[in-house]
Amino acid sequence: MKRSAVKMLWFFVILWSFLSSLAHATTHTSISGYTGNVRVHITTTSGAIFFDSADISGLGLSAPTGYSLADLTDGTQNELVFVGTQTNVNTALSKLQHSSGTGTISITHSHSNVAFYPANQHFYELITGSFTVTQAHANAQAMSRYGASGYLVTATTQGEWDFIDDMVHNGTNAWISGTDTGVFSEGNFGFNSGPENTITFWTGGNGGSAASGYGFYNSVWSTGNPDNHGGAEHYLHITTGGSLNDNRATTTFNYIVEYSGASGQAVTTNTQTVNANGYFWPVMNFGYSSSSGPESTSTAAINLTLSAATGIGVSVDYAVSGTALGSGVDYTLSDGTLTIPSGSTGGSITIASIVDDSLFEGDETVILTLSNPDNATLGSTTVHTYTITENETQPTIQFSSGSSNGAESVSSTDITVNLSGASTQDISADYTITGTATGGGTDYRLANGTITIAANSTSDNITITSIVDDSLYEGDETIIITLSNPDNATLGANTAHTYTITENETQPNIQFSSTTSSGAEAVSSADITVSLSGASSTDISADYTITGTATGSGTDYTLADGTITIAANTTSDNITIASIVDDNLYEGDETVIVTLSNPDNATLGANTAHTYTITENETQPVLQFSSATSANAESVSSASLQVTLSGPSATDVTANYTVTGTASGGGTDYTLADGIITISANTTSDNITIASIVDDSLYEGDETVIVTLSAPSGA
Repeated sequence: MKRSAVKMLWFFVILWSFLSSLAHATTHTSISGYTGNVRVHITTTSGAIFFDSADISGLGLSAPTGYSLADLTDGTQNELVFVGTQTNVNTALSKLQHSSGTGTISITHSHSNVAFYPANQHFYELITGSFTVTQAHANAQAMSRYGASGYLVTATTQGEWDFIDDMVHNGTNAWISGTDTGVFSEGNFGFNSGPENTITFWTGGNGGSAASGYGFYNSVWSTGNPDNHGGAEHYLHITTGGSLNDNRATTTFNYIVEYSGASGQAVTTNTQTVNANGYFWPVMNFGYSSSSGPESTSTAAINLTLSAATGIGVSVDYAVSGTALGSGVDYTLSDGTLTIPSGSTGGSITIASIVDDSLFEGDETVILTLSNPDNATLGSTTVHTYTITENETQPTIQFSSGSSNGAESVSSTDITVNLSGASTQDISADYTITGTATGGGTDYRLANGTITIAANSTSDNITITSIVDDSLYEGDETIIITLSNPDNATLGANTAHTYTITENETQPNIQFSSTTSSGAEAVSSADITVSLSGASSTDISADYTITGTATGSGTDYTLADGTITIAANTTSDNITIASIVDDNLYEGDETVIVTLSNPDNATLGANTAHTYTITENETQPVLQFSSATSANAESVSSASLQVTLSGPSATDVTANYTVTGTASGGGTDYTLADGIITISANTTSDNITIASIVDDSLYEGDETVIVTLSAPSGA
């Protein structure tokens, strides 16, 4: 502070001691970084803070909802809140007065639509527009202010409720945190955002009660709520009248964002303070949060800045940590205190004697952390990380080869991992195990893990142990080891190694246990056994096709083309001919032929086809004329001779017939030549017709037409 200002301050102190009705003027600070309006929140630990009306007249200041502009000038307040442009706010701050010379004044500033609640050091922001509750949640979680994450506001105390209530007293509805869906049940409401996520604050629906610690909820519901109107109201909002109501997810309202971080991290409050002497303490920060330099740079100066010069000295402690080693190993610097003299706005901490060695160490850090400021406050950048960048080449880590193999009878094997060069640090890499072989002692033992190659070494082994030499056929099996996440190295070309356990058993063959079998039509199903020559550790399958004289799809039986699978560690299974139909038709013996093909994990044996015969249990029908003779007058122009079966057949039945007798055919006395009669399947008769019988005027006496059946087929 300038001497003239100090003198002026002491003048006021003396004057106020003499005239108790007057107040102490304070030295002011300025704020920066805002466009548009700024919201300012000023508190004092003792006395009162105020402005003279003339000092702030014409600055266009306004008071947020819940506060009065008259409070700024009544001389009795220990808290002032107002909004204005950055220029006008700074003008007002230069005129701020304090009623005593002791205590601390805190000035918190934020964007004009962001309110600060001192009780929990959180910021709050009302977002206006038309938003569903889903949109409100997503938008709030994507927002951040002053170093903290946003979320839909959680009202946890009566004071916080009253605070957010003030924000919506302008006649708006606004979504807040609260639901009885998800992890909650109907009528039992809890928070669904922020640090209080999943905590229940209300049980029992309409007429229920608040959970312990949330008693104020007993008095904030609007009348008759929560009512779950229409069975669809599951989300909470604060109403225009400042009460709580449940509503539908599709309704659109404003919403309120709370900034404290979903995990409750501290908020950068943008607060400046004034000490008992009336000085506003400057804010101290590192110029940057990080910087770096090559190992060949022997020193590095880390700069600190003050927001303003002071008339008294400023000091701050610093602690040194990080991955680099001090005491001359990698650099020289120990914990200490930096003093910035009066009138200066910055200083520096020097990392000295940085060692440029020939070892690969990787990038190393020197971390400086500020604490215990004297005559200043700490800003947001209180930690600086200086990185000493490595100037040696980092080694690569890889397998010595991409593949290897060994017989199943070899009980263990080493897989070598190499470095391109030695390092002064241990080098490690994770590895994962995949492949067709089964670990855990089934085929071998080796789990996901980490290989570490010790400092100054260039190789080590990953060992596959307890390789099992069993009697099952498994085929060649693989163990694939893949490197990842190297530490202090980079991955080389051979990041995966495939070890093959070669099979020493013969692959089994698959075939029918016999080539033929049969069963009466009355037997409703039949199992056809498929066998293996030996057990396998994997499922074995083969396709099969269905042919034969019998008709499938439920006509004579049910069985379609398909695949048979013989489970691992078993040697047989059945293909079932199901729903064999025992009808009353004569069909003769019929066959179902099942043929194997396309084996998987096996070869085909000798018996690749099986013929199952469905033996007929009906008698073959008898074919004959319904009578041996018949007669009619010459004037009847045609005659039908009925041929019958003793029972129906599933197939057409035929027979030859020859025509003889005393009458002359060929149109002389009648028309009928030798031929074949066919009785259709599932019928029992048909006719042979003597046609065009000639009624002539000659006397011929009775004449005969003799039809004789022969050579029946199907009867």
